[in-house]
Amino acid sequence: MGKSLSPSRKMLHCTYCFYTTNFKANLNRHIRTHTGEKPFSCTHCSYRTTTKPNLMTHIRTHTGEKPFACTFCPYRAVQKVTLKHHILANHGRKQ
Repeated sequence: MGKSLSPSRKMLHCTYCFYTTNFKANLNRHIRTHTGEKPFSCTHCSYRTTTKPNLMTHIRTHTGEKPFACTFCPYRAVQKVTLKHHILANHGRKQ
């Protein structure tokens, strides 16, 4: 009769659809898809988005930062997923 590994959390429900989650932050982010709220704004242009990670990726278009480097060639990418596609397409392997 061991204890549960994680305490049970109350399920939170979207008032617009059938989405459920255990985390309030996830629910708040999800609800923005219904309301159109975009609280994160770029300081360089008029771009607005629903999440901070999307904003950080967008800001790289202004700064030129490419933090994800290929281990097989000099290629660098703004997003990790783009680097993964590059490696598969050009080097035929997963990183």
